[in-house]
Amino acid sequence: MGDTTDTVGTGYFGLYEFCQLRRAGQDHDCVGSLLPFDEIISDAFKASTVLVGIGVILMLVCVVALLLFFVIKASKAYLTCGILQLITGKDLYMLYAPFVCSQHLH
Repeated sequence: MGDTTDTVGTGYFGLYEFCQLRRAGQDHDCVGSLLPFDEIISDAFKASTVLVGIGVILMLVCVVALLLFFVIKASKAYLTCGILQLITGKDLYMLYAPFVCSQHLH
């Protein structure tokens, strides 16, 4: 895939889909899907897909947290956001700490 003299045709790829244009002016021939997670091309693309999904979920949580200011008192909204930050910080520490410890042991 690419746009050189050695390639069959031009195309593009994403995290879970690979598309090629066989002949000029025709539709793309695409392979891959998001739903059967095993069909994603490589482990790096699988990890990227998971991280993008987590990022989208966190963005939605932030929007909901901002909407809390319209529904409840500001002090309770700040408290809720602070609790979410503590939970996130604890989880990130639990994920990152074993990596740091293993680096210092070697």
